[in-house]
Amino acid sequence: MRRWLIREAREFPATTAVWTTWIVVFAAMTADHMASGEPLSATRWLFFGFDGGVGFGDLTLDDLARGQFWRLITCNFLHYSLTHLALNAIAMYQVGSWIESTYGPPQTLFLFGLTGGGGNLISSAARYGLGLSREVHSAGGSVAIMGLVGLCAVAGWRAGDAEGRRLFRLMVVFIVLTAALGAAFPQTIDNWGHGGGLIVGLAAGLVHGNLVGRVGKPSASGAGAAMVLLFVGSAVAQYAADRRDSPARFERTLVRRSGYLTRAARELHWLRRSNPPRDHLTIAAKWLKVLDELLDRPGRVEAAAIRPILDEACNGTLPPGRRRELDQHIQRLLDAIQRRYDHDRDRLRDLRGSKRTPGHPSPDVRGDTANADRRLQATEESDRGTHADPSTGPRTDLRAIPDSQPDL
Repeated sequence: MRRWLIREAREFPATTAVWTTWIVVFAAMTADHMASGEPLSATRWLFFGFDGGVGFGDLTLDDLARGQFWRLITCNFLHYSLTHLALNAIAMYQVGSWIESTYGPPQTLFLFGLTGGGGNLISSAARYGLGLSREVHSAGGSVAIMGLVGLCAVAGWRAGDAEGRRLFRLMVVFIVLTAALGAAFPQTIDNWGHGGGLIVGLAAGLVHGNLVGRVGKPSASGAGAAMVLLFVGSAVAQYAADRRDSPARFERTLVRRSGYLTRAARELHWLRRSNPPRDHLTIAAKWLKVLDELLDRPGRVEAAAIRPILDEACNGTLPPGRRRELDQHIQRLLDAIQRRYDHDRDRLRDLRGSKRTPGHPSPDVRGDTANADRRLQATEESDRGTHADPSTGPRTDLRAIPDSQPDL
């Protein structure tokens, strides 16, 4: 394995540098998420993706509206799950090796940045024009990879020989499979980004001959060096922005999560009734999924134990023994919710206390602390069961919250 890595690094240094950077960034995201104290389930880490990309440069329309254009570049270097990373690393190795052997390492880096950044720009413009959500997060190297695939397709088609036709057919199959996956999983795959990257790649393929003619020339080295400087500059800009924005972002996260915990506790109280309505059982089951992302391992264990009992309750009245078992699990789950709630409110009190200390400002991401406080207050008041701010009054005991109407 070591020999293979050394050989690949020598033969395809640009491609190796790209997917090595992906691995380093993914490891840093994982470490940062774990250091924050947030639960990180194995299934989300492996397959479905976990939060944490905003601090590392993922992309939303809201970020672009605030002038953070460097995210068009940085989002190409982070992934939300190990499967996401592995699939893109394999594709980058296969496509990038052909690109690098044809155009050389400097132009490979230039083309990666061009198709990735350009594809994200087209995607963002399309989503903005259609009025889609400004809060949807996107990241991953697949936008740039689709651009490189489009470039290979056009280059193979224009070559006209047997090898070119073979390359063209392979790239068309890749595009069709990617489109099929995007249609099957539109909520988790950035189809707009793939389409934008493909458009830029197809356009780049039209100058295939010019790119080949520049191999080994100063213009090719200059283009690669300029793109590397853009990569570095974007990373520095993201680091500076994250240092400035993270306190306010963390504050909003704590407020939002406290509201979720309060609402979840309310819905769990419905389950303590002798015969809760069926729709409340369904609502409680949804909140159990939410709690999987908010609680530590003991809390997730209790949530998992409640699910099969809810399934039984949906099919008929529970026997007394099963009813007592459900009550015990609910009590332990409420205790876990209370612990997480108290912990978050303590952190929020400390954070707001430090914000009042000279020399430790916590500005809003738009640079307006007053606006941040108003938004935080509005968020708290919009959550059902608003409780006293821990810095100004006593905290609420979630176990004492009365029954509520469905809220999810």
